[in-house]
Amino acid sequence: MEMRAYWEILLRRKWIIIISVLLLPLLTFVILILLPPVYQSKAKLLINLTNFKQMFIKNVPPHLGQITFTDKDKIMNSIEAAIESTPVVGKVIEKLNLQDSKGDLLKLDNFIDPSITTILFKKRGVDIENMSATEIFEIRGYSATGSEAKLIADEVIHHFSTEMADQYRRQMAEIRKVLEKRIMEVEVQLKREEKSIAEFKTANQLYDVTTQTSMMISEIKDLETERDKASRAFEQSKASLKNLQEASWLNQQNLGDMTSHQSDNTVISGYKEQLEKLETSLAKMIKEKTDEDPVVKITKHQIDLVKENIRKEISKNIASQFSSRLSNSLVTGSSSFYNTLSTRYADIIISLVEIETGKKILDTQINSKQESLRNITEKTTKLSELQRRADDLKTVYNSIFLDLETVRNTSDLDLTNAMVVQPADPGKYYFPHTFDDYEIYLGIAAVAGIFLGIFFAFLYDYLDRTLKTLDETKKVLNQGIVVKFPKVKRSQLNILETTQSPFTEPIYNFFTQANGFRNAKGGQAIAVVSTSGKAGNSTVAVHAACVLARGNKRVLLVDGNLRGPVLHEAFNIPNDKGLSDYLLNGLAAQDIVSKTFENNLDMITAGSVWMESPQIHLQSKKFEKLLEEMLKLYDFILFDTPPFSSGADGLIISIYARKVILVVRQGRTPQKAAKELVNMLEKENAAVWGVVVI
Repeated sequence: MEMRAYWEILLRRKWIIIISVLLLPLLTFVILILLPPVYQSKAKLLINLTNFKQMFIKNVPPHLGQITFTDKDKIMNSIEAAIESTPVVGKVIEKLNLQDSKGDLLKLDNFIDPSITTILFKKRGVDIENMSATEIFEIRGYSATGSEAKLIADEVIHHFSTEMADQYRRQMAEIRKVLEKRIMEVEVQLKREEKSIAEFKTANQLYDVTTQTSMMISEIKDLETERDKASRAFEQSKASLKNLQEASWLNQQNLGDMTSHQSDNTVISGYKEQLEKLETSLAKMIKEKTDEDPVVKITKHQIDLVKENIRKEISKNIASQFSSRLSNSLVTGSSSFYNTLSTRYADIIISLVEIETGKKILDTQINSKQESLRNITEKTTKLSELQRRADDLKTVYNSIFLDLETVRNTSDLDLTNAMVVQPADPGKYYFPHTFDDYEIYLGIAAVAGIFLGIFFAFLYDYLDRTLKTLDETKKVLNQGIVVKFPKVKRSQLNILETTQSPFTEPIYNFFTQANGFRNAKGGQAIAVVSTSGKAGNSTVAVHAACVLARGNKRVLLVDGNLRGPVLHEAFNIPNDKGLSDYLLNGLAAQDIVSKTFENNLDMITAGSVWMESPQIHLQSKKFEKLLEEMLKLYDFILFDTPPFSSGADGLIISIYARKVILVVRQGRTPQKAAKELVNMLEKENAAVWGVVVI
């Protein structure tokens, strides 16, 4: 919206601003005269935040300690809320017996932080304000007497200090109960965890985990060393066996494969398996029993027997192979060699079995030790978890114990930390101050009246749903031709006393925009309509007829307002015969036409016959015939119509005329009514030529 539009609104609603500027100072003056004085007493209270032990007790529910243990960022708000609470201000009201006009004790909402109107009418109140960026609160007491205002401020400070001390002690007692209960619960949990640790160590034989782990690793290394030695011994025995099989003498005598065939002997293989089992059993027994144990001795004896059987079987096989491959003379001469060969071969076979068995036993022991080591690691992790839980409980226990000691030591302290830095002064005038200040109040009221008037002017204009401007009229009614008639004096409206209509220019402007002056066959019938009475459509019809007639146009002005005719008065013409006489009494058309003072302007008045329902007769063939005859004689026929709010007469005439001029009053005609009228005319194919704004 442009500045010009704002200025137009202010000019249009200037009476609102004038009333506001006059009324507000007058009302202020009356209030200053009639209202009795109010006194104010001020006191200042310092809250020493550095002495507050914010959150120095941590292991308590957060709903405890709203004042003493509050968050430092919010402590000033908390203190102000405490000062304004019922235990403080409520007790002041009760002690001083502060009553309202009905004899009831004042309510906190009306007493604390009272508005100016509450102070003026209730005459009592207290205002608590935290001075900006300081730890000081200003307590302001209000009353009809200075002494009572001072007493209110003093009592608020006194009851605040008392309430803070009592609240602190109550908080300490409540916190102590909570802490004592909590420390007992933690102690029970701690004992339970320590018992679980002891039982876990006993069940899993975890006495010195570090030493046990080191010993286990050392044992595994020793076993691995022994296994490596056994592996080397096994390889050496295999090499010895191979060397024996590849001996040159045996090859020369075609006996090289003799020893290798011993491994295929099922009897020897059975003895080897038996020896392996006995060696394995003996290794297990030695871990649990001594060498003197009968079972150990029996097992060793069985091992010796199996070894002897292996030697015999090998000796027997080798002897058999010797006999079959060598001559008797060679066999007889090689008996010594044969014995050495069989003995050596048997020793190597037995050694391989013993070494391989030992390796398997060592592998088993190593795997067992490694499994035990892994179990120790898992058990150690579990033990660490148990120990951590116990340590956490110990930490909680120690923390609660320290808090409990702190509570016990500080229970008797008074931590209100409030100090009066300015005692309440004797009550001074608060409102009004003196008569010398009246001019200031009235000046402020006048300035406020201007702004208030401007506000209500815009508000009233915003809420006003009438047609106020040309642009608004175009937009709401969707009309391209909207002409504004200037405001003139009433004397200028009398066409009998003026040589030129004050509306000549806007009328010509209207008809030019509407192409009303173009040459067309026959005359043009135009209905001048409005939504409600006193809209000015009769004035528009009269002046438009005169302007057109003075422009050398043949004009007929018809008073179609049969319910309340006025046009005959404007031209000072008798109303003894007119349109109603034509419709009802059968007068001829030429008999009802009257001449006016304008040469080119004739007129048909409403007539002398009263009609109960004019719309019935306006819809008759006679009226249609009259219009057809007149259109042949005149360039323009202007119908003044009754407002649409009084009946359908105007709509019927508009339908016959086919062209309509809508007249609206600026700031008077409702937008809704005008819009409905335009829609109604368009629905009946009566073209709205344009709108005239008066």
